[in-house]
Amino acid sequence: GLSKSDRDSLRDALSACFAGSGQSPPPSTVRRYLEETDRLCAIDLDGIVPFLLSLLERDASFCRKVQESIDHLFVDEFQDLNVPQYHLVRTLGNHASVFAIGDPDQSIYGFRGSDPSLFFRFAEEPSTRSIRLVRTYRSAPILVEAANSVISRNPCPSRLPIIAASDRQGTIELHRVSTPAAEAECIVRRIEELMAGISSFSLASGRGGDRGAGHGFGEMAVLYRMARQAEELANALQRRGIPFQMVGSTPYFLSPAARSATRFVWVASGNRETAHWLELLRDIPGIGAATLERLDAVLPLSGDFAGLAGTAGLPPQAERRIADLNAALERFREQVAAGGIASALDEVFAFVGADPAHPDCARLKTLAGSFGSDLPAFSRHLGNYAAEIVYDERAEAVSLMTLHAAKGLEFPVVFMAGCEEGLMPCSLRGAASIQEERRLFYVGMTRARENLILTASATRPWAGPGERTVSRFVHEIPERLIIRGVPAGKGGKGRKAEQMELF
Repeated sequence: GLSKSDRDSLRDALSACFAGSGQSPPPSTVRRYLEETDRLCAIDLDGIVPFLLSLLERDASFCRKVQESIDHLFVDEFQDLNVPQYHLVRTLGNHASVFAIGDPDQSIYGFRGSDPSLFFRFAEEPSTRSIRLVRTYRSAPILVEAANSVISRNPCPSRLPIIAASDRQGTIELHRVSTPAAEAECIVRRIEELMAGISSFSLASGRGGDRGAGHGFGEMAVLYRMARQAEELANALQRRGIPFQMVGSTPYFLSPAARSATRFVWVASGNRETAHWLELLRDIPGIGAATLERLDAVLPLSGDFAGLAGTAGLPPQAERRIADLNAALERFREQVAAGGIASALDEVFAFVGADPAHPDCARLKTLAGSFGSDLPAFSRHLGNYAAEIVYDERAEAVSLMTLHAAKGLEFPVVFMAGCEEGLMPCSLRGAASIQEERRLFYVGMTRARENLILTASATRPWAGPGERTVSRFVHEIPERLIIRGVPAGKGGKGRKAEQMELF
């Protein structure tokens, strides 16, 4: 099979190809991939639009029939269209009225090929009538003024400033701390203070005893630029017993470091799905791709895997490795019954080649400790949270999510973590993407209804050595709007606020 780097390269090349921004002709790896999907009578999800567009262009009769069946075409999030999607809209709407809704200042999917210039191309067509909606009923006036100040740095001759229709009070806080761990603790303490109804004004004025109505956990969100920022934040929330939902992220126990151990647990608990067995075997040395393909072809979707595998006509080495796995599974069940899941995981880590010192493995073991010897319950818990979590507005939990995942949502309180150069804007995107990174920052700011709390760490070890500076986007907010260096206090009357030096 392909290595991870090869898979990543292929994925990027496919995205560029399907978005209409790739090389012409496509790279040989993409051609081979497309030939293989054709052989299997399959289609890549990202290739559906280009495929349909090609079909419409090749078959005039089919195209005319489709066009005549459409009277009205409605397109939401028009600013996020890529070139093939735009051409599809223009083709389908050739004889129809097209109603497009979009905001070019919220175009944040350039990595998928979206191009806000397509929005302006459509708007400037002679037959297009533009209706501008400039009033927002979501955010407090102070937040709207700050967001306008930031996004105005991006050139857009036709932009009109957003006007706040709400008269609700709002605040913008800025905290600079020394490390990501300190940043996470700062956010957690601020959440606790907001739960108690302690306002930023009370903290800044030293009136720590003043309390308002307070906010619920479900009214707060912590947004970040990169998914790897979430771990520190999740750990801090977990230590304080604060419920949270990590939206749109692969769970830590399915990370490359821990997923083999998790799959081992699923299989050991009696899960009869063939897919889980195959995924586990894929991570075990001595089981090759040909063996996995053979098992996948001849075995049912579920059943007695160990028994059925013995009738699949496998090579002797593969049969021995499956026998070793069955023996390891039986030992694990015995150890769980004798001493609990957590202690039994040590041998699992060794068997699958996982590093028990890795944070994801350590966290899996800590979680296992809360289930004692109840292996089925532990397995069910992991299964329930195995899929990427979709935001649940009913959950009484703090939401953790990337800035991209937050688009379209709103919360009374929004934290934006990692407001530093290198993260916001992300250095991986390059100088050419500064305008899109600014739009992404703007999207994060406008998720907040009342309180926007920005944090920045002076260091970020995984992002490189040296002291980090506060994001240029923060500097684009008028200083008079920001309460800087609000201490995350411990409550109590008469506590004096301290002013932190930020710039």
